[in-house]
Amino acid sequence: MSSSVHRVLGADRIKEICRKHGLTAEDEKIIDEILERWETLVGKPMQKMAVAEEMVGDNPHISRITKAMLEITLEFATESWR
Repeated sequence: MSSSVHRVLGADRIKEICRKHGLTAEDEKIIDEILERWETLVGKPMQKMAVAEEMVGDNPHISRITKAMLEITLEFATESWR
């Protein structure tokens, strides 16, 4: 993966967060793709939300995916400011 989130946190840390939230390998792929697509949407929160909705769709783990994305985003922001 080549998103800035992947470069800052590392793929292993992202997987660790996903597993902590009980996500499947397929769910992890969704998160990876969301993060990649968000790279071009810096400063465009509505477009980011649309991408996330499109990628998650009717996935039964939407709540877990959302919680994992929030944790990943928060950790990325914290690490980026250090």
